[in-house]
Amino acid sequence: MKQFRIVFLITFAVLTLCGLSSGQTRTKTKAKTVRYTPATVATSAAPSTASGSSAEAPKYLVTVKLKKGGMVIGSFLRADNETVQIDLNGQNKAFRLNEVDSISFTPNQTATPKTALDVAVSQPATNAPAGPDPVISTGRNAYSALQKLSDAAQLGLPYGQYANLLIQVRPVISESLRTLPEGAVKADLAAALEAYTDAGQAWGAMQGSGVLLIATEPAATLAKKYSLKPAANALGQEDRLLIETAIPAIWTVATEHMNNLAGLLKL
Repeated sequence: MKQFRIVFLITFAVLTLCGLSSGQTRTKTKAKTVRYTPATVATSAAPSTASGSSAEAPKYLVTVKLKKGGMVIGSFLRADNETVQIDLNGQNKAFRLNEVDSISFTPNQTATPKTALDVAVSQPATNAPAGPDPVISTGRNAYSALQKLSDAAQLGLPYGQYANLLIQVRPVISESLRTLPEGAVKADLAAALEAYTDAGQAWGAMQGSGVLLIATEPAATLAKKYSLKPAANALGQEDRLLIETAIPAIWTVATEHMNNLAGLLKL
């Protein structure tokens, strides 16, 4: 029923304009607007004569307004269940009905005004600037927090200050990891924090002696995880990690993830 009503409105608009253009003196006619939705019966601007032959169809100015904001003016040709077609400078232009907001008819039995032929499709209005990417903003906040640990490692701060920074930074990073979606930013952020934490754990365990035996934890796990080369004891046996080589090696891994984050976050 709805489709029939739409076809009726289109047909009525065309036939009404035919009657106005042939039965009245030439006066300015108010444009008739039909709101489009898909129809099931084709409608043409060229009605047949009583003998069955097609008479020369009067030209109709048609204004097609698109849902995206564009507008085209030309001569109406036909409309079917999928498209509306108009003549633009002798070229048949078809627009899908699901892209059309409305169409307005105006009779003109002489020539289509030049202004109508010269009208081009209007460019849709540009979208408003998008807001900040939540992944980028969250990632940058977390990166800034991790940068404190990176700076501490490069400056050679004492273990006590480094351990305090770990306590301050971990909740910030944990909250960021909770809200970030799975992806490269989240993965590098988690890996960097893990490396800085492992360095702190190893450093704490080495306080006083400066070494960790490979046969004990966390040395066994860290040596495998970060491919740490053990040092030799007095007998030439490679059974220990040294504080001066193991900690910088773990920090190097953390720095690699920090560099990855800088690229991902466009820093």
